[in-house]
Amino acid sequence: MNISDKAPSDHFVITFSLDLPKPSRERRTRTTRDIRLIDKQNFKEMLSAALSSCPPGADVETQAELYISNLEEAPSHHAPARTRSINHPSISTMVHFRNQAGKTRKTYERESGTNPN
Repeated sequence: MNISDKAPSDHFVITFSLDLPKPSRERRTRTTRDIRLIDKQNFKEMLSAALSSCPPGADVETQAELYISNLEEAPSHHAPARTRSINHPSISTMVHFRNQAGKTRKTYERESGTNPN
């Protein structure tokens, strides 16, 4: 970075070099399901079958555990989970400042009714 004062003044010229490594980007994973792929009729039938598959002589806790395990398996069967990796900037403050600038601009546009650009 070079900063030089071209106008006559009582300030000194400041020249320096700054070598900082660029912060690495964080890699995060997200797991999602596309619930639009679920066939509602098949899903309903699977849950109904889970209720009827409970043994009639079993106690309530056993029936509840079996039903809950079937409830947990149903989404995986109809809409499998997909995991993807996303790169995020490691400096969250920069994102914060960008968001604040956007909010300030939107507030200005709303109050004045004009676009500052």
